[in-house]
Amino acid sequence: MNAAIYVRKSTAQTGMSEDARSVERQKARAIEYAGRHGWTVQPHHIFEDDGISGAEFERRPGFQRLKETLRHRPPFRYLIVMDESRLGRESIETAHVLKQLSLAGVRIFAYLDDREVLVDGLMDKMRLAFTGLMDEGERYRAQQRTFDAMKRKALLGHVTGGRVYGYDNVEIASSTLDAYGRPKRDHVERRINDEQAAVVRRVFRLCADGKGMVSIARQLNDEGLPAPRNSQGRTVSWSPSSVRSLLFRRLYLGEVIWNKTKKRNPWGMQQQRKRPETDWLKISMPQLQIISEADWKAAHDRLAGTRAVYLRGTKGELWGRPASNLESKYLLTGLAKCGQCGGSLYVRSSSRKGGRALFYGCMTYHLRGKSACTNNLLTPMDQANEQVLAALERNVLHPEVTKTVVRKALQKFRTAEQGWKDRRDALLKRISAVDAENKRLVSAISAGGDIPALVEALKAANERKDGLVRELAEVNSYQHSEADYDELEKELQAHFEASWKTILTRQVGPSRQILRKLFDGARLPFTPTIDAEGSRYDFHGTASIGRLLPDRAKKVVSPTGFEPVLPA
Repeated sequence: MNAAIYVRKSTAQTGMSEDARSVERQKARAIEYAGRHGWTVQPHHIFEDDGISGAEFERRPGFQRLKETLRHRPPFRYLIVMDESRLGRESIETAHVLKQLSLAGVRIFAYLDDREVLVDGLMDKMRLAFTGLMDEGERYRAQQRTFDAMKRKALLGHVTGGRVYGYDNVEIASSTLDAYGRPKRDHVERRINDEQAAVVRRVFRLCADGKGMVSIARQLNDEGLPAPRNSQGRTVSWSPSSVRSLLFRRLYLGEVIWNKTKKRNPWGMQQQRKRPETDWLKISMPQLQIISEADWKAAHDRLAGTRAVYLRGTKGELWGRPASNLESKYLLTGLAKCGQCGGSLYVRSSSRKGGRALFYGCMTYHLRGKSACTNNLLTPMDQANEQVLAALERNVLHPEVTKTVVRKALQKFRTAEQGWKDRRDALLKRISAVDAENKRLVSAISAGGDIPALVEALKAANERKDGLVRELAEVNSYQHSEADYDELEKELQAHFEASWKTILTRQVGPSRQILRKLFDGARLPFTPTIDAEGSRYDFHGTASIGRLLPDRAKKVVSPTGFEPVLPA
C-alpha cells in the first residue's frame, strides 16, 4: 500500500519537542513507521515545509502540493504525520483539512503515539476540537514569549531585526561556553559603518539640494557607491525605493522605533500591518546617530515642498500607483523582463512627431542608471504587443497546432489507461490462481496430508495474495472513469480555439490572462540585439498550453502529464 508523509517545522521553536524541531528527524521516524506497517513511501510523496508557522496554510508549498493530490484520486491511502499539529495550529482550518483528507479516502496516522486520527464519531470530533484549541493556545503563548523577549532586547538597545544600511551587526559573546568550548552569542548590537554612513549623509545632502529620488539613485550607481542588499537574484544597485527608505529612517537620527508593525493577523497568518503609534516603543541611542537634525530638516523641508507643488498641480489628488489587485492596462508589464539584467520591462512615454508615444524599456536602466544595466533600448509598445501576440497566435494557439497537441496527448492517455487496465486484469488472474491454490491446500489439509508442510505452503500462498492485493489497490488508485474521448477531444479543441480567438481580438485584459497561464509564472525575456539591420529586441520563451485546460479536462488528462510545451 502507498503512503505519504507530511512534515513541518514551526517558526516558533520554544517549548517544542525535539521531533518538532527537525523535519529530517520527522521524516526518518515517519519512514520507519511506514516500514513497520508494510507501507511504501515514494520520494515524491514526502511533503515538507521547513520553518513555516502552523497558522499559515496558503503559504506552505509542501502543504499545498499535498492538497493538490486531493483534487483527483490520491495516489496513496495513508498519510503519516508526527501529530495533528503538523497539519496546522489553527483549530478551524486544521479541522477542515482533516475533513478533506477523510473525504478523499486518506487515513491519517500519528507516529508519535501510534494511533489513527479519526474524524468519524462525535467523540473523535470532540477530541480533535479540544486538541486543536490546545495547539492554538500554544501558538498564542509562543507569540507572547517571543514578543516579551524582543521587547526586552529593544529596551536594552540590542538588534531585534535584520541589517540596516549604514550599520554593522556585531555579535556580542557571553561568558558561557558551548559544547565545543566556544563562547555562546549573548546578543547583537549595531555599530556605525563609516563607509556606508558617508553615503547616507550624501543622500540627505543631494535631497536637500533638490535632487529627486530617481536622480539620486542613478547618480549613486554611476559613482559606484555601495548599495543596500537587494532581493535574492536581483542586481545589487540603488533604486528610488531604497533611496526613499533611507530618507525616512529615523534610526539615522539616533532614534530606535520598535513595534511599529505587527507581523501576523489574529488568525496567525503572515500579514504585515501597522500598529497604532501609542504601541510604538521609542528608544534614544545617540551613539547610532549618522544624520544631524539640521540635515534631516533640510531634506524633509525639500520633500514637503515638492509634495505641495505636486498636490497643487493635481488639485489635491494623489495619483500614485494603482492598487495591486487592479490589472495593468499594458499587455506585457509584469509578464516580460530585460534579457540582459532580468529587470522588469515598464512603459515609458516619449515625445515623437505628432505627440507622445508609449514604449517598453528596461526599468533597471531608466530608474537605476547604466551602471546597473546598459540596456537603453526602447521599443514601441504597440509593435511589441503585436509581435508577441502574433507569435502565440501562430505557434501555440493556432487550431492546426492545438489539434495535433490534443490528439497526441489523448493518445498518450489512452495508452497509459490501457496499460493500467491490462495490469489490473493480470493481477486479478494471479489472485484467482492463488485462491484456487488455497482451496487445494485446504482440501489437502482436510484429507489428512502432511499437515506442517501444507500449513507452511498455505501461509506462503496467503502472503503472496496479500502482496497482490496491495499491488491491485495501487493500480486501482490510478484507474480513471471511462471517458468519451471523441467528446473530450472536441471540448479541448473548442476551449483552445476560444483562447485563440481571444488573442485575435488583441484586447489587453483577456490577452493578459491567457499569457499569464501560458507562461506559468515565468516572464518573457526581451534581449537587446544590434546587427547590420539595426537595434531591436529578440524574445524567446516557452508556453505551457496545459495551463489553459478547463477543469473537467484537467481531472481526466492531468494525471498522465499533459503539459505540452511549445516555443512562443
